[in-house]
This record gives sequence, structure tokens and C-alpha cells, in this order.
Amino acid sequence: MALSFTSAVGNLFPRLGKLGLLLSQVRTYQDAQLTNMTSASSGVIGQLDAEPDIEAIMGSNYISILNSAGGPVGSIAQNLATKIVNRMVYRDNPRLNQDLTSDNTIASLQEIIRQMEIAGASVLAPTITATASSFIGKGNGVVVASVRRPQDGLVLENIFAETLLITCIGDSYVGGATAGNESLAVTGTGAQENFFAFDWPEGSDANIGLSASDGNSDNNNLLTNSGFENWDTTTVNVPNNWTLQVGTAGTHIAKESTLNYDGSNSLRIIGDGSNLTRIRQLFSDDLTPLSQYAVNIYARRDGTAPAAGVLTIDLADVNGTVINDENGAANSFTINLTTLTTSYASYTGVFRTPVILPSDQYIRLHLTTALTDGRNVYFDKMAMDQMSRTYRSGPHIAAFAGSNPFANDDYATVVLTNSRGSGGTLNTFQTVFARLFPREAYGNELQMPSSANPTISDSALIA
Repeated sequence: MALSFTSAVGNLFPRLGKLGLLLSQVRTYQDAQLTNMTSASSGVIGQLDAEPDIEAIMGSNYISILNSAGGPVGSIAQNLATKIVNRMVYRDNPRLNQDLTSDNTIASLQEIIRQMEIAGASVLAPTITATASSFIGKGNGVVVASVRRPQDGLVLENIFAETLLITCIGDSYVGGATAGNESLAVTGTGAQENFFAFDWPEGSDANIGLSASDGNSDNNNLLTNSGFENWDTTTVNVPNNWTLQVGTAGTHIAKESTLNYDGSNSLRIIGDGSNLTRIRQLFSDDLTPLSQYAVNIYARRDGTAPAAGVLTIDLADVNGTVINDENGAANSFTINLTTLTTSYASYTGVFRTPVILPSDQYIRLHLTTALTDGRNVYFDKMAMDQMSRTYRSGPHIAAFAGSNPFANDDYATVVLTNSRGSGGTLNTFQTVFARLFPREAYGNELQMPSSANPTISDSALIA
């Protein structure tokens, strides 16, 4: 047997859909009553401007009134949802220690997700975005954010729509930190713990610490000599700890000691219109499986923009095969060299390691489109660091030093969006799933297979 994901009465999603409809109609009631009570133009508050003591009665009670409407319905919906998924999985393919009346909810939901994947069934995928700002203050480093999870490369669809604040809390000027490795705090908007409150979802209440990564040192940097400060005195024009695989030292790559971003030297790649220059570095310590890493590099060009040229940065094995993540996505990103300017700018990428890694792992910088003959591009202060998770089911963050060290209270933001809405109807199965099973969705990062063109309609949630 197998679970059915069709819309027939009594199947899993029509049952869960009716529970979602309960939640939807409670939310509609809460929204209407919020207006009735607090609108300055049409609500109770609007009629009481001249009577502030009476107005205060409404102001001090409207939140509890609204939330009390959602609590009983939400509680019974969660209870029913738990019984439904456990009973249906038990009748189809019982899990360990599960009988007709006992619950093993995590295992039951995992079985439902497994069968959905086999059947090609999906719910609507929300649109998730993360937009990092520049730092405000003395420091000019960068923040990298990822909205995918390392274990399988899937988008984290239960992210809270909020603005994360990244603040320097320990600098090298007065805080005792090493320049380039300053202490940073990542904080989110306060959380609404009641999943059936009128204002759920609010924020994550995230609060973690991390340290900046410095491309000119090995501190918090998995690469060695990635700032290209040190150069081989035997094989001139090849940076230490790097191997030139394609191209000729001095002809296609060279040490640059003038046009640098930070420090004394940088890497210059010289175009001849045909050579696909390639250098790589073997990681001295193996990467960790099912982990997520951010990469940052600063790049510029000479005085004339090249007509052609693409640099690819990737993870590869000893044979040059690009390493894919668990979702089959290549660990690779590109820099269009024709868009570089005469000022250094940051270019970033994110890598996720698979569960089985090759015995040797390399990071490569290589031209995948030849650089225009006679043109020069420059690279400096490259770094790679493992990303930090902000909260369960939340984005992953890393920060990289620039040419100016961070100072206390320097800050940047990461604006996160989630199209399920932050105060709307929330009528999507992925969101209903998170509200009915919050411990499993947030605590265990379970989410249903999703698609921009789902096989399971959200219509059951609104009719």
C-alpha cells in the first residue's frame, strides 16, 4: 500500500486542509476584529479620542482577546493533525513502536515526506530571499547569507521574514580582538511563540556570535596564503601553497605588488585570448561532510574593461571533477570579468559538502572563458569559512574582513523575505505544516517536498 496524495475525501491532504481551513478562518476573524477594535478611523479606538481612560481599556485588552480566539482552535487542530498523520501512517506502513493509538510523529512525518518524494507529490514552494547590506561604520567587510540547508541543499522554507542585524561587539581598536577576526553578534526580531496568535509570525529571536574571517591570515580561514601575500622564490610568480595547473608563470599569472586591495601583494591573471589559466589549493584539513561554507574574494581589472573573460571558483577532486552537494548542485560560482571595475569589489559564493567526500579536496580558481588578450585582472584577500546557523530552520551566515578593520558598533543587515507573509492569510500547506507540527518543522527541520508548480493545491485551505 501507499498513501494517496490526491484530493479525494479522506486522503491525507484533504484532511489536513480542513484543519488549515480552521486556522485560516480564525485568522480572518482575528484580522477583522483587530480592525474593529484598533482602527483609528473605523474601530472602537477611533471613537474614544476624547475619552482616554475608556480608550485604554480597549488598548490593554485587544491582544489577549485576539489571541484567545486562536488558542483553542489551534490546540485542537494540532491534536487532530498529530492523530491523523500517525493513524494514516500506521494503517499504511507502521513505524517503530507505533500501534493504533500511540504516536511516533517524527517518524510518521518522515514517512509521509519519503512517500511524497517517491510519488513526485509537492506543495507550493514559497519564495525566500536574503539580501545583505554593506557595513555601516569604519569596517568595510562583507556578510554572506545562505537560505539553503547544508544536509540536502534545499531552501529553508520556514525562515522568518525579518531583518537580521550583524553588529561588531569586539574590535581591535579597544576591544582586544585581532584585526580581521573581530567578534560579531547576529540578532533577529523578537519571536511570537504562539503559533496561533494574531501577529504570528514575527521574528526568530536569533542571537548568535561569530568571528570575521581574514583572507590575509589563517584565522577563521580554511585556506592558506589566500591573500596571495607569499610567493614561491623557486617557481617565480606562483603563490605559495597554490599549484599552477594550466598556464605559464609570469605569462598568465604573476605577483602584483602595486594594485593591491590589502597587504603587500595580490594575484594578477594576464589574458592572451585563449589560455584557460587554472590554479588550485589542496585543503590541509579535510572539509566536513554535510557542512556549508562561504567564500569571499576581492577583484578588480586594469584600466580597460576586457571584452571577454569568466573566472570560476569551485570545489573539485584530484581529477578536476567538481564536487556536488547532496541535491546535485555543483559547488561552483563565477565572476564575469567584463563587469569588473578599477576598484576592488567583493565576490562571494556558498559551497555545501556531500555526505561522502573524495579523499582529497581542492579549491580552484580557473578561467572558463579566456580573458581578452592584453588585459589584466587582480584578486586579493580571498577567504573561506564554515557558515553559522542563526536558528533552527534559519539562514546560515558568515562575515569577511575588508581592507579596513571593523570597529565596535559597525553594523550590517540581512533582510529576509518569505512569501507566506508576515501578517496575511498564511494559506499555504508548507506554512500550515509548520503551525500544526512546530516542533518537527523547526526543531527537526522537516518540510514537505515543494515546487513552484505543485501537485497538491492549497485550495483546500480556503474552501
